[in-house]
Amino acid sequence: LSCIVVALGLGNDNEEEVIINHTVKEINNSLKPKILLVDDNEMNRKIVISVLKSHDMTCDVAVNGSEAVDAVSNKDYDVVFMDCQMPVMDGYESTAKIRTLEGNKKHTTIIAMTANAMAGDEEKCIKAGMDFYISKPINFNTMFDLIEANTKKGKQVIEQNSKEKDLKANNNNDKNTNFINYNN
Repeated sequence: LSCIVVALGLGNDNEEEVIINHTVKEINNSLKPKILLVDDNEMNRKIVISVLKSHDMTCDVAVNGSEAVDAVSNKDYDVVFMDCQMPVMDGYESTAKIRTLEGNKKHTTIIAMTANAMAGDEEKCIKAGMDFYISKPINFNTMFDLIEANTKKGKQVIEQNSKEKDLKANNNNDKNTNFINYNN
């Protein structure tokens, strides 16, 4: 009722006025994944940004590992796409520093994006603390699958589906165990 009183101007002048404005754009943006793209190659950045825009997504950009560490320490990202070979600080060192900064408080999903597609490269990325590995040229279907699976919204959907499957499995187990065998 206090909202109505304030809206009609009937409230006490001594009371604090609370105004909450949220636009549709702000609400929609809160549902979009928070992505950081870390790549020193301008053409690669333009391509990824363009493809993200075509799916109504945006990203922040860092051009080296040092900028990536700064960005992740200042903002909570759902997904970081990390090039491995960059000047100033490479993706491996950047990932190690991010993991050290995060400690046990949080875990940002870091996805290696690299032109290195030789045997052992994926293991090197995982050993460095990256969560996933995609090689260049990028398969954008794989990229969007990883974004969906690793965003807060995507994780909630996956967790909900998992809970529903567990519930169904338990219900089926209950149905299968709660019967009387008349053949004995």
